[in-house]
Amino acid sequence: MAQTTIAYLEQRYTALESEIADALRQSPTDDLAIADLKYRKLIIADEIQHNRRLVERFSKLGAQ
Repeated sequence: MAQTTIAYLEQRYTALESEIADALRQSPTDDLAIADLKYRKLIIADEIQHNRRLVERFSKLGAQ
């Protein structure tokens, strides 16, 4: 289940990267929209790291 969540978040992260690139091509002066997309990308990156840490922590607990 956790790996599925991480995979989903990675897909969202990649999609946001594409959205940012598109936004920069279409309207490089729309700083607010681009900043919002970058902020959402950072939030997802944090969620990915958090979930990976949880997986690592629980896998260590299961090995004991």
